[in-house]
Amino acid sequence: MIRAIAHRTRAARIGLLLVACACKPASSTTPTTTPTTPTPATAPTTPQSLHGPVVSIELTGTTREPEVQSALTTSIGAAYDATAVARDVRALWRLRGISDVQVDARQTANGVALRYRIVELPRIRKIEIQGGQALYTTTTRIHSADLKDVPQDPRILKQLAEELRMELNSHAFLDATVDTRLVDTGDGRVDVVLTVTEGPKVTLAALTLRGNTKLKTPELEALCRKHGLAVGQPVTPAATQAALLAVIARYHDIGHIHAELGPTSETRSADRTTLTASYEFREGAAYRLGKLVFRGALVAPLRDYEKRLGARPGQPFNTSQLARGIDEIRALHRQRNAGEPNITPMTTIDEKTKKVDLTLEIAKP
Repeated sequence: MIRAIAHRTRAARIGLLLVACACKPASSTTPTTTPTTPTPATAPTTPQSLHGPVVSIELTGTTREPEVQSALTTSIGAAYDATAVARDVRALWRLRGISDVQVDARQTANGVALRYRIVELPRIRKIEIQGGQALYTTTTRIHSADLKDVPQDPRILKQLAEELRMELNSHAFLDATVDTRLVDTGDGRVDVVLTVTEGPKVTLAALTLRGNTKLKTPELEALCRKHGLAVGQPVTPAATQAALLAVIARYHDIGHIHAELGPTSETRSADRTTLTASYEFREGAAYRLGKLVFRGALVAPLRDYEKRLGARPGQPFNTSQLARGIDEIRALHRQRNAGEPNITPMTTIDEKTKKVDLTLEIAKP
């Protein structure tokens, strides 16, 4: 669900005025249990008194010698460098499926012999999903098929579980959790079991919109309904985000360039099946278009640019209209065989007069 919308409006470019909002969907706070990655060593424990060229490099404990070898920068014949060896250890730790890395350095008559001792995590035999309706877990099942018999990577498993949880969230299972468990198969591999607890599917019981004086509540409710946020309908983070962004965008189109989401309240019922939501909007002042300047590589008279932009000084500063107008100017250049121009919109906001001066800098492709 939505907790906040961060909005930037004081910008030197109109791009920052064109619905510059970002929503943060809330999600279940129950942590996902996943395998953890051990903390790698930062340097080999070798005496600094070792000297001479590297005379041999031995790799033990790995079934992926070509991959491991390619991660090393130290080579036979190069001067022994403890810092370079430490860098190699860190590179090995970044490979998938590595549980431990240790390195021994031994002085010989001709130089230094290195041995990298590697412990690999068990490979994945298969990934199984327990619980959860097939309709909502199909994508994860397909994705997990690609992880069969590959080196284990706790980060990938954690990401897989999180993607599955987010998929359930997107179908209104807001309390869904996904726990990860490894099962030893007895042949040096493991099965990964993702256990899904869906929880209830959540619907919207009531929606209250506050703070709006310039736009009527029925219009805002219709916008929300169009984007999937409506009483009696499933509640999803994506729909809620889209609905609230649509409301902010509507304000931007009537000149309220500083409009933003204010305090919100979302309350779940005792059985967790419904949600009551209240969202407040801060409208801010209305701004109008001030000075309008076109400059740079123009290919037509100014009146053609003004017509294509579709906005005149004194009109409400309409971000959607200006975005469409800039696209029309690009089309004008293409029609004149001038290529796709680079258009840089620059704005100056006058807080006293509540006007936004706009300059379109047009450059050749």
